[in-house]
Amino acid sequence: FQYAIVVADALHEDEDPSMSLDSLPAQISKLYMQRFCLTFPTDTLDQWQNHTKPMLAALLAAQQPLPVALLEALQRPPNPGTKWTVQRQDHIRFVQRMCHCDYEVATRLLRLSHKSFADWLQDDGNKQFRIGRREGHELMESLCGKIGIRGIGNSGPRLATTPQQYAARYCVTHWRALGRVQCAVPKTVP
Repeated sequence: FQYAIVVADALHEDEDPSMSLDSLPAQISKLYMQRFCLTFPTDTLDQWQNHTKPMLAALLAAQQPLPVALLEALQRPPNPGTKWTVQRQDHIRFVQRMCHCDYEVATRLLRLSHKSFADWLQDDGNKQFRIGRREGHELMESLCGKIGIRGIGNSGPRLATTPQQYAARYCVTHWRALGRVQCAVPKTVP
């Protein structure tokens, strides 16, 4: 079913006007590669590196659907400027399409659409667009540190709907995934 969803989405978005149902690749991994190559020709790979890759890495490591505001903040330069902001919004829309999160639009939360997408992103055979889950944990650890977690706590809605709530709930999880257990264990005072 995921294959059909990806094809229908590509046809609906008119990403590739030359797409023919008679010449589709047999595997979903090849379909993902086709969509990414169309979206990121070699002259736009810097945008992949600066925008889409960090967002997808964070989604790979996420412990729940992520607030869009958190993805907007990933690796944001101190003074991003209009060009960076417009590019980030374009890439957020691309990630939203790839994540098929229509049912979560009201909450502005995103998650990866399907295990096949996560598997493809992490596949060693995917040389051009490969992402490791560790990259996501590193990004999330850094962002959680910038957000700060003092006084936030774990109360509130079932899902963290703000970057601050997410940081309060899951920063320790990202520390542990990176082997930084000493950060996750409170120091005792003699």
